Amino acid sequence: AARVLRLPNHAAPVPHAERLRAEARTRLGIAEDALVLAYAGTLAAWQLPEASALLVRALRALRPDARLLMITPDLDAARAAIGRVGLADALAVSATPERTSELLAAADYGLLLRAESLVNRVACPVKFGEYLAVGARPLLTPAVGDQSELCASTGLGLVVGLDDAADAARRVVQDAAAPGTLDAAARAARRAWADEHITPQACARRLVEFLGGLRG
Repeated sequence: AARVLRLPNHAAPVPHAERLRAEARTRLGIAEDALVLAYAGTLAAWQLPEASALLVRALRALRPDARLLMITPDLDAARAAIGRVGLADALAVSATPERTSELLAAADYGLLLRAESLVNRVACPVKFGEYLAVGARPLLTPAVGDQSELCASTGLGLVVGLDDAADAARRVVQDAAAPGTLDAAARAARRAWADEHITPQACARRLVEFLGGLRG
């Protein structure tokens, strides 16, 4: 095991994330105090876009200010999933990779919902790091690579199941209401974790240390 190193997909730091958060919410027409759940990426079937819409629909019964934000090049698929679920006030927008983080900064939670499968058990989605880099709290299902266990054991994110959207929504409401979960200090702490663990520089440093250990 000492001769094996596992490195996560890295994520670049996002300077001025708090300013970007306010600017993105203004640009998107989202209230400053709204609860925003965002998804960023393509919408292949395994990304479960309808599961995201179903979760936010259940959440709006408890938090009417909850909004779903999908940042994706697959706008037709996003709008179709939102329409099939009948989710009101959802946003589907497209952005270049360079501009995605500017919009993603509006989020309180970053959605990473996957079905349980062998493929997902060994996955390391890039968006996990992208969410943390802007300070969003990952909201993910069990068995998403190492990320689900990391979030469950450290409190870095919230792990929910997909079987009961209403139950998952209740857990999100409870989590959002907990002190120190979604405030500016919590966002800064998540960004600091990303800076320490998953920036390109941090990953390169770990690789150099690992290779140095092998030579020793």
